[in-house]
Amino acid sequence: MTNNNRATIETKISNGVEETVYIRGYDVLELIEQVDFGSVFYLLFREKLPSPAHSKMLNAILVSVCDHGIVPSSLTTRILTSCGVPIQSAVAAGVTSIADRHGGACQELSRWLQDASAKISAGAERATLIEEFVDAYIRNRKPIPGFGHALHPGGDPRAISLINMAERLQIAGAHVRLLKAVADELERKKSKRIDINVDGAISAIGSDMGFPWEMARAFVFVSRAAGLAAHAIEEEASEEGWGRWSKELDWRYVGQSKRTI
Repeated sequence: MTNNNRATIETKISNGVEETVYIRGYDVLELIEQVDFGSVFYLLFREKLPSPAHSKMLNAILVSVCDHGIVPSSLTTRILTSCGVPIQSAVAAGVTSIADRHGGACQELSRWLQDASAKISAGAERATLIEEFVDAYIRNRKPIPGFGHALHPGGDPRAISLINMAERLQIAGAHVRLLKAVADELERKKSKRIDINVDGAISAIGSDMGFPWEMARAFVFVSRAAGLAAHAIEEEASEEGWGRWSKELDWRYVGQSKRTI
């Protein structure tokens, strides 16, 4: 007799059984012995193991964003750790800060690159799509995702390294070329060079590797979680407590003066 009140969850990702765990059909015991983490990351999303070139590229991407010093995500993790928050919660909070303005621009850019590439393949004018994309951001006075970096005004060295590597490994394709064309159009409109940053490189390379735009931020937050854990442990070891933040950060109140009811 079927119980219609029970829900069934179906997954193609993994299956834990008594003797082992299967990841996309592969025995995790074999993966442990023979496959690196980047390749398993690829397997989880692409449902197959990568080629040697794709494995090397994906591991490089994960290394490139594992940490970046004191930035919003690491600062969030450190402040919460100093308050006595458990490491997993402090790291989770840091991860949630990865968004449009910090570490997460790759998702928005990946979506456009993949959409524009599909339109070009269907006959759309490449130059027109690029010009419209750049003009929309300039008109709204917003930075184009994947370009420029406050900490690397001379150009993001990670982006340069990743793109060069993708070209050497013959992974760079239509999406990397499209990204470079956007950089040229942006320079033409701004009359100055605004270099591709690591988000931009990851967006284009990930797209050329066949990853859907919806998971672009996973490249960043999966890797950055390791760096955030290191920040949490370092902060915990400092034994200074949360009070250090009020001492080291300048702040001032600019709200309403004292009032009475």
